[in-house]
Amino acid sequence: MTALAQSTQGEFYSSDERGVLVVDQTRAQVCLRYALIELSGGGLFFPELLLDDWGHEISTLELYRWIRDNGSLFPRAEVFGYDHEGNDRQYFLRELDLLSRYPCYGYSNFDEPLREGLEVTFFVIAVDEAIQVQRIPDTGDITWPMSNAAVSWWQVNSKNSVAFAKSLLSVSNKNDNHSDNAGEGTD
Repeated sequence: MTALAQSTQGEFYSSDERGVLVVDQTRAQVCLRYALIELSGGGLFFPELLLDDWGHEISTLELYRWIRDNGSLFPRAEVFGYDHEGNDRQYFLRELDLLSRYPCYGYSNFDEPLREGLEVTFFVIAVDEAIQVQRIPDTGDITWPMSNAAVSWWQVNSKNSVAFAKSLLSVSNKNDNHSDNAGEGTD
């Protein structure tokens, strides 16, 4: 078995192990995996299966929504999955950060090992009708758990999406942080 993954269409751009995903329905299928954060050491945990207090299994992306909606009520629910190196791990929900957004890792295919994932810090939505670059504060129409990823969201015209993605990486590297203001003013 393997860690849960979400499919979308797009292309990754990277620099210094950080990346941008240009989400564009005209591009190839890519794989996204979302990590939970261990409370004790801050390590990443990629879930595969949740077993609730009544023995019900959840082994789909709905696991993330269940954790958000029910995790605090059921701290003894068990989650099985993998650390960032791909080693088997098991946690009770009480051992995981249930409130943080999910660190997101991108893969060109579903078979890539977890450790080879690209940390995605920006999502750029390529839209033909977009007139200007726009920071998207509300991602409500984006599918779950992608909408709860620990990334900054941007919308840009499809023709400028690659140049904008590269500018985000350039600004991010210069500032060496993940500021929500990175890339503002770029066309």
